[in-house]
Amino acid sequence: PSASLVFVNFHGLSVTKVTELRKKLKATGLAMVVAKKSLIRRAFSSAPIGGRAKISGEFPDLDGEVALIYIPPARETVDTLAPSREAYKFSRGKGKEATELIKLLGGVFDGHYADALFMNQLAVIPSRSELYGQLLSLFVSPVRRLLLTLQAIKYSLKIIMTETEEKKEEKKPASPNASQGGRISVRG
Repeated sequence: PSASLVFVNFHGLSVTKVTELRKKLKATGLAMVVAKKSLIRRAFSSAPIGGRAKISGEFPDLDGEVALIYIPPARETVDTLAPSREAYKFSRGKGKEATELIKLLGGVFDGHYADALFMNQLAVIPSRSELYGQLLSLFVSPVRRLLLTLQAIKYSLKIIMTETEEKKEEKKPASPNASQGGRISVRG
């Protein structure tokens, strides 16, 4: 079994929404199975997880219609936070559907049973790629600020040089030939 899974209550979710949830989970390398609560308890009372003989902690309360979102054995390379993160994302919905569509009831993480609060906290931790992006942004930020400052200085110097040139041209004395339109007349 998976090293990380989440129990969700999907009571009131339409068949269309359940199908949409399954498709989203499959696209991220996860799976969902619906089972009776008694069968889930029986399976977890005797099943090893992640190579461990027994899962420690207290089994969470399972209310309503329950499904398990987990990482299939063929996809063990998927982020271990993915089940809780994807369930959480789907539970938030979009636009008018911003009410909780599914409810996280608890789960199993790193060989321990976890309550709903813990699984929700895991769900908001950014993925590894998002964390790498944030770290890269931290490294790039000082360089970006330096370049912007240098560009501002360059622009300021350009303005100063242009103004200085204009003032020099204004202060130049008019040449005697300037009144004749720049023509030199030679009388002989």
